[in-house]
Parts: sequence; structure tokens; C-alpha cells
Amino acid sequence: MQTVKLPPLFTPPTPDSPVPSVPFATPLPDIHVTLFRNIRNAVDVRNLVIKGDPRVPECVLINAATIVDVFQIQMACTKALLHQQQGIMRTRSLYSEILFNLSPTNNISDAIRQFGISDTTTAVAVVMVGMQAPPEEVRLRLLTLIEGEPIPLSHLPEFTDLPLINRIYKTGNVAADRGQTLALVVGAMALKGHLS
Repeated sequence: MQTVKLPPLFTPPTPDSPVPSVPFATPLPDIHVTLFRNIRNAVDVRNLVIKGDPRVPECVLINAATIVDVFQIQMACTKALLHQQQGIMRTRSLYSEILFNLSPTNNISDAIRQFGISDTTTAVAVVMVGMQAPPEEVRLRLLTLIEGEPIPLSHLPEFTDLPLINRIYKTGNVAADRGQTLALVVGAMALKGHLS
């Protein structure tokens, strides 16, 4: 499991600033990500997630094909934490809110279907949020639950499906490369709900 820092949302004001406080100035938790490839039991894992089986630790399972860069996950987690703090989450849990924030639309079902684990998923990023890394017992539960190979997060770009991402975010043929696609994806995530 690899720990990824979330970027600070706000810089605290200078001592001479008239602003008495800044929202979300407290330290943000880290995100802890494990990437699995060659998953052989996606159908079973998805069913356990849907049922809320206690064998599944609190986490979100993201289809790695829909991720251009780990920054997408950082951004979705940061937005979910902010929505949780402000009491404006659109979903029932922090982890479903992360999936929702990956999506360019306000349709929760579409977000879960497009970004969550599906029956045909072969690579998944398992994301947990917390100030400390999950205990070894949780890591072992994941290894028992997911029949696949845990690999370093640096392999994430190998699983990116740019045509799929371009369809989801409706970038058309404009996004020809990874950098351009990431810029368009992040823009769509940031502007969700602000454009009609």
C-alpha cells in the first residue's frame, strides 16, 4: 500500500491578515493506494462490495482503466473530504463520494458504474483515506479478498484506457496524448455542477 499526500487546500493567513480563519486549514489525511492487476475474481469482489460484506475493508475500488494520473484520485479525495466537512455530500459515504467526484456528471449511478469495479475489471486501485496507513491486518484482508497481483502505483499508466476516458469525459478526438487528456479530465471534474 502506497501513501499519497493530498495537496493543501488553503494556505493559512499571514499574522497581519484580517481574516480570522481559513476553511480546511487543518492537515488533510493521506490517501493510501494499492494497485492490483490481473484480477481474476472481479465479479465476486463487486458482489461483496454491493452487499456491504464486512470482509471488504472501508475503501473505494476504482477501475484503473479510468485513471490517467494519480492526481485524479487526489482531486476526487480532496473534494470528497471538503464535501464531508461542509455536510454537502451527494452520496452516503466518503468512499462513494470519491467515485462520484471522479465523474464529470452529477449522476451517481453512472459514476459508480463507470469508475467503480465492474465484472470485467482487470486492474483496480484500492483507495483508503486516513491520517495513518491501514494496519497490516487490513492489507492482508485485501490480499485475501482480491485475487490479483499487487504492484507499485507507478504502473498505473499501463492500465489507462484513453479512448474510454475520452468517451466518459466527452473530449472527442481533441485529447491525443496523456497530458492533454489529464488537463481536460481535471477541468471537467473541477467544473462539474457549475456548467449547465
